[in-house]
Amino acid sequence: MKLRTIAMGMGGILLAASCTNDVVEEVNMGQEISFTTRMTRANAVDNVSALKQFRVFAKAENYTETMFINGEVAKQGVISSDEDNRYIFNMEHTYHWPTGSNSIEFWAYAPTDPNKASETEIPGGNGATAKITASGAPVIENFTPTSFTSVKNNNGSIAHHNSGASHEDLLLAYQEAHRSGGTSISLNFEHALSQIEVRAKKGGTQDETGNTYNVMVKGAWIVNARGTGNVTFDENEGNKLSWSTDGSTKVVYGYELTEPISLDHTNSRLLAHNSNSELMLIPQELDEWNLETDKEQNTANGAYILILCRVEAVHPGAQHPGGGDYVTTLGTDKHVHQMFPLKDNETTFNENLYGYVCVPISTEWLPGKKYIYTLEFCGQESGAGIYPPEDDMTDLGLPTGGDGKEYITVIPTDPADQKKPGDPVLTNPIKFSVSVKDWDEAWKDGNEGNIPMK
Repeated sequence: MKLRTIAMGMGGILLAASCTNDVVEEVNMGQEISFTTRMTRANAVDNVSALKQFRVFAKAENYTETMFINGEVAKQGVISSDEDNRYIFNMEHTYHWPTGSNSIEFWAYAPTDPNKASETEIPGGNGATAKITASGAPVIENFTPTSFTSVKNNNGSIAHHNSGASHEDLLLAYQEAHRSGGTSISLNFEHALSQIEVRAKKGGTQDETGNTYNVMVKGAWIVNARGTGNVTFDENEGNKLSWSTDGSTKVVYGYELTEPISLDHTNSRLLAHNSNSELMLIPQELDEWNLETDKEQNTANGAYILILCRVEAVHPGAQHPGGGDYVTTLGTDKHVHQMFPLKDNETTFNENLYGYVCVPISTEWLPGKKYIYTLEFCGQESGAGIYPPEDDMTDLGLPTGGDGKEYITVIPTDPADQKKPGDPVLTNPIKFSVSVKDWDEAWKDGNEGNIPMK
């Protein structure tokens, strides 16, 4: 990963020893220790001015205590007067390189809040804590990005799974330093979480008959991702970040939109970087909903993207030849068919009906990567998704409607070709793509992330 140090607010920062007289007396006085730190580019914490403070741990060779520095907070201070104009970060104590120690291991994490009841509580982690392992490396346990909240809008209360608006970027750094290298220690902060975004668009254009589709989206969710994990620096892998999610409960992230988005042929952001959503989740390999062995029940709680939407087909002519159900006139030269959702014992066009569709996913989310899922509806080889597991429609606490709109959560029994969970709601699957970025660039071109809606 390409790293760089840039002056003042762009990527390089300097942590200098404090000018305070409060010196740690048990440390033998050598040269003062200072830190220069780097962060990977483009991220939720995207410049030095946004990084207000971080917490530092250090283990020194031959040091009599367990930790040379044990969770000290370094706070952003003034800008240095040198030619680089770098930020100065100060700690409460002044630390010097211990006499008799040739090497020191440093760890750091951000964000951190010294005003918390517990000094090791991780902001944004919903009660996660940091501690030292038996070997002396820090570990953050039970990090849990918030998965469910309840908010209100002008129309009343909307309970929804968390959109990510409260999620915080978790940054971790490790460096082993040697006395021979000097006392300016370089720390490289890495993004410990995976950033997730969901977009959607309409595929193709009108066909040879002049038919087109209207697709309106009212909500989006990531279903059955593991919600809690532990992260440490794997000493057997060069202190590489290592996550474990064993036994973690699978949860749901996403939200209901206040107003529907009408898709066009460009990407519309559903779960994305905006004021409503910034999903930063536990790195993991998703267990895909298996449509071969577990189609109707999804007993293994396989992962999928869930979309709340409605689909209409627009045809030329003021009237549909021979009449038909779920049809209405649009102007003087077009008519509209309600394609999805359908409702038992109802055959009239109802613009206020929305329903749930989904597409299974099996991506491995890695730390520091951004995954962009782009769903294509109603293209030449894509449809509008598949019916979700019916138990999930009741168990996940999904919205059921409001403000005159009704959300259909059951598969209608009226049609002759009775559908089941896992069957396409129309003819073809949703087509989708997934692009992966290092909070910048990774999966770029190609179709690695394209997801066709079945």
